[in-house]
Amino acid sequence: MSLGALVLATSLALLGTPPHGGEALQLSVVLRPQILDYEVPGHPHTVGESQVGFVLTPKLIYAHDRFLRVEAGALLRWAFAHDADSELGAFPQLALVLTPFGPDVSLRLGSLDLRHGFHPGVLDEQRYAYGRGYEKNYNRSIAESAARDLGGDPFLPVENGAQLIARAAGLTAEVYLDWQLTDTELHREKFAVGLLGAYESRWLDFGVQYRLVHYGGQQFTATDVARVSGLDPKRQPGTLAITARLKPLRLGPTRLELPLAFLHGRMIQVPGEEARLHFGFEPGVDVWAFDQIRVGYRLWLPDGDQARFLSEDGDPVYSGPLSHRVSLETRMSFGVVDLVGRLDLVIPKDSDVVQTLSLFFAEVKLEPELWSSSRLP
Repeated sequence: MSLGALVLATSLALLGTPPHGGEALQLSVVLRPQILDYEVPGHPHTVGESQVGFVLTPKLIYAHDRFLRVEAGALLRWAFAHDADSELGAFPQLALVLTPFGPDVSLRLGSLDLRHGFHPGVLDEQRYAYGRGYEKNYNRSIAESAARDLGGDPFLPVENGAQLIARAAGLTAEVYLDWQLTDTELHREKFAVGLLGAYESRWLDFGVQYRLVHYGGQQFTATDVARVSGLDPKRQPGTLAITARLKPLRLGPTRLELPLAFLHGRMIQVPGEEARLHFGFEPGVDVWAFDQIRVGYRLWLPDGDQARFLSEDGDPVYSGPLSHRVSLETRMSFGVVDLVGRLDLVIPKDSDVVQTLSLFFAEVKLEPELWSSSRLP
């Protein structure tokens, strides 16, 4: 049985339970136009990338009671271009959300919430909000002669599986399973597991994050020459991040923050070789004004000043050499609209080029209630 069918069957079975807190039906429409551009001349491992398009997620949310919610809809994407169909795509969204101990503990089965809060060295969530390079990532660690055709990038920004989130007194914990590829004659199965824990207070934020990506499967191994020969081996790239943010000073509308991160990864660096460890530190400083404007600086200090991979899915800065990054960011809200703009200038060590990351997106979120049993006469 498929995951979607299992979620639907389970939700229909549970809908027979007596309601507690009243039933409701809500429409949720999230529209996100995004413009993102990486210019990374001289980068040893990657080339530039641009994303220009819309992501639209309409869905209906049925709350049976305070313990059970069912969400059903779709995610649609199209590009800002005359050849918009080049990135046109749609994917069904279906989720069963259980909150057996109140809203602070939720279990989601089916379509996942994509906003995990990873450090960008682990998972570049801003870039992955529009598209995901699963084919590029799959082929990064295998011999060119065994390269797989997965249908082309970018894949749609969806995650499917199971997700458990708990919150209490400044603490947040999350564990999730995102199943990306099933085992077929053409490629291995692939899934990602994420573990995140965070603590937030007035003066200090602290977090621990780990993400493991598994390429495996057994059903077709014996009949696939690339797998039998080791050209497409089993592999499990994993990345750990330990983050801290000191918030020592606030003067009126201005505040000073001191972020620090330790990143550690293990993955294949060169096809045909064994996985290798790599790590680095990233100290920085952020100055915020009116909670809307940020001027920041980051210093990336990789082990041995080596340009190696920490993660398949991270920001390109973290697979590069020692670098300095200066950021200017703005965040504004106008009713149901959030606007975010950011420009990063990255200066790698011993380089006469400047790499840039430009990001602008607007998020429009509408959530009207269509019906509620509490309003019945």
